[in-house]
Amino acid sequence: MTWTNPPLAGAALARGYHGRPGLTAERFVPNPWGASGDRMYRTGDVVRWFAEPGERAGNAAVGAVDWQLDFAGRSDFQVKIRGLRIELGEIDAVLGRHEDVEFAITLGRETPAGTTASCPTYSPRPVAGSTRRRSPSSRRAACPDTWCPRLSWCWTRCR
Repeated sequence: MTWTNPPLAGAALARGYHGRPGLTAERFVPNPWGASGDRMYRTGDVVRWFAEPGERAGNAAVGAVDWQLDFAGRSDFQVKIRGLRIELGEIDAVLGRHEDVEFAITLGRETPAGTTASCPTYSPRPVAGSTRRRSPSSRRAACPDTWCPRLSWCWTRCR
């Protein structure tokens, strides 16, 4: 079966993101099966319908077969941290604007407790006329609390 990004629809679905028309247009798409103006939400999840080969009739959608959604991951770079969906590239952008950061990249890493933490890695900008590099002193000040790892092992430095 084909992997796809499933949309959700229904009465409890939000109508969009408050004050964010561009993001609303990207994520809330017209519902071809609903009434005029109905929307569907593109989840960002990548799934496929799956049933064991011996249980299905080829790839036909047979009602008696135990079809299940097989989750493969995300189609974007979002992770769920403390119950909130975080776009890792936004963390990179904020850290990259810091005057002492040359380059930053953030990964979602599983903690020993099984939750996900953001783990920024950065390369300090070189100090002019020296082989030393400056280390950003206010990394946390530039980021919302939900973006900052609560574990010191997550902050890493390149070079």
